[in-house]
Amino acid sequence: MKKWNRCFIAIAVVLALGLQARAQEAKPPQRAGAKPRACVIDMDGTIADESARRAKAEAEYPKEKDKKNYYKAYFSPELIAQDKPIEKAREVLAWASAQGVDIYYVSSRSQNCLKASMKWIEDNRFPKGKWVYHRKGFTKTLDFKTETIKEIQQKADVIFGVGDRGSDTEAYNNCGIKAITVEANSNKDWERVKTEIEKILAEKK
Repeated sequence: MKKWNRCFIAIAVVLALGLQARAQEAKPPQRAGAKPRACVIDMDGTIADESARRAKAEAEYPKEKDKKNYYKAYFSPELIAQDKPIEKAREVLAWASAQGVDIYYVSSRSQNCLKASMKWIEDNRFPKGKWVYHRKGFTKTLDFKTETIKEIQQKADVIFGVGDRGSDTEAYNNCGIKAITVEANSNKDWERVKTEIEKILAEKK
């Protein structure tokens, strides 16, 4: 092998090792033998502004008079597609994902909304997350969320959950994880959420 070929190969190896080292430095450190860190995120009112959908459902089927059709309209996949993203939520979740926190979206939306929800997450550039869970049948919201989070905890270290309702907070408390409550459909409130997540991550180091 000619001398210049050997030099070329040596330089290529050094460059490859350097790139590999930088790539490893960019990734959050992994804890040996530990479950991956994760969080649980509600959708309606937490990352998706559903106020227009709620108003339309209420105008067509007043909840107090026709609860069945109200929820049928409220959980319409066509209307879900029109929900506005809460932009600060998207920013904070993208940041959390970059810190090595896996995201699980857990919503009491009905199963017929699942495809629409997954498409909405993608179309609005939210982190893809590990999975999207929706309620099956007529299970109560609190029971569904508690059971789903416990299922997630079997494979992940769920360190916090974010939601806009009391049932979210109660479900998180039932599972022993930090509950972060946001004002419904609030963009600004997510500034505080990021601060709380930073504290949680610092405590978990």
